Amino acid sequence: MLCILSALKAESDPLINYFKLDKDPSFSFPVFLNNGIALVAIGVGKKKISDRINSFFLKFKKENIYFLNIGIAGGHSEHSKIGSCYLINKIQDDLTKKSFYPDIIIKHCFKEKDIITVETPISNESNRYYSLVDMEASEIFNTCKNLVLIHHIAFLKIVSDYTNFENQEFDSFYIKNLINPLLNKISTYVFDINLFLSEEKSILTDADTLWLKNISDLLSLTASQNQIIRYKLIGYRLKNPNKLLPQDTIMTPKSKQHQKKLFEKLNDQISI
Repeated sequence: MLCILSALKAESDPLINYFKLDKDPSFSFPVFLNNGIALVAIGVGKKKISDRINSFFLKFKKENIYFLNIGIAGGHSEHSKIGSCYLINKIQDDLTKKSFYPDIIIKHCFKEKDIITVETPISNESNRYYSLVDMEASEIFNTCKNLVLIHHIAFLKIVSDYTNFENQEFDSFYIKNLINPLLNKISTYVFDINLFLSEEKSILTDADTLWLKNISDLLSLTASQNQIIRYKLIGYRLKNPNKLLPQDTIMTPKSKQHQKKLFEKLNDQISI
């Protein structure tokens, strides 16, 4: 399942209409679904992101989920163009100074760019920010990386302004007019993601599936641990199509602490 994450209603509406998504009334916040595509409204800024993404994931955790953030961002007039759509290859959090690097393995036609996530809007163009600027990307990545493999997280950012709001009209109509011309291009990328997910489903062999079941049974893995190992195994098999899986961790743990150590060792072994 592809889950699109968007902050503003003006960002969501063109995507909801294009992909013919219907509202899911079971959530207390806006979620829209149709034919293997979901859209979750995460709100502006960081505060609602973790709760909303985790709530969505809890309901659909049996699915093979790919998170795609689509939204607007500020840019610098010397390094970006208003209306252009960029795939993000590096995220820096302006507050914590931590950096995150999406693992881009799906072919695409977008230019790549880095982005800085800030706490409050930047209202005047500053030479301090030569990358794109938004208020959500670092929190999205930080949340999603605990739920899926990092090659299941991507960001498309459309440049809406040069952080000079006083010099332009900036409303929902303006934002929709930025996104609408890009919908066909975005749709092609969405199609390629879904194709990747369908191919990924069949990447595990019968032997891989049996190995996964044995690990789960012997280590008495929780549902969450099972999900983590499955995602790690898919990533391992993508990078190592013919390599044998580790066998030395397949044993009955002697204690809860021993189980934790075996699980951590297994995680390390298949993170290569």
